[in-house]
Amino acid sequence: LHALTYYNSGLNKVSGSRGAVVQGLASPWGGSALMNLYGYWRLIPFIGSVIPCGFVAELTPQGAALWLQVIPMKSRGLVTTERVAGVPPIPCFLSQLLLKVPNDGVVEADAAALAGGTNVPGPELGECHATDMAFPVCTIDHSRNARMNKRAARP
Repeated sequence: LHALTYYNSGLNKVSGSRGAVVQGLASPWGGSALMNLYGYWRLIPFIGSVIPCGFVAELTPQGAALWLQVIPMKSRGLVTTERVAGVPPIPCFLSQLLLKVPNDGVVEADAAALAGGTNVPGPELGECHATDMAFPVCTIDHSRNARMNKRAARP
């Protein structure tokens, strides 16, 4: 989305066509409350394993809000996003204790919706954000992958 908005990339070639120019699946558009905890990893040893990607300021709820301020609605309108979540009361991960339900173990379903974008109704239940969680990782759903491929904009 940032590349589409601020750089001349291959995305510019499809931005006038029909279909989803950018697609997100379990994307933390609104940040993740777990990222706020990353600064405490030395105090709470398991946090480093919960957040293996390391600290990214733009992935905190506050950082995501600041970043979205510079992304115009015109660009957001080119995004289609899908959300997933575990099936309550079974959480995707221990992070359930820290996140609002529904969530995918990393991102709260509300934070995976993009204001100004096309948000597919959901979340789709029974999938998690990453591997080694209570439900399958969301990226291996072949029917959704085919649906997203069909929806994609083409040059």
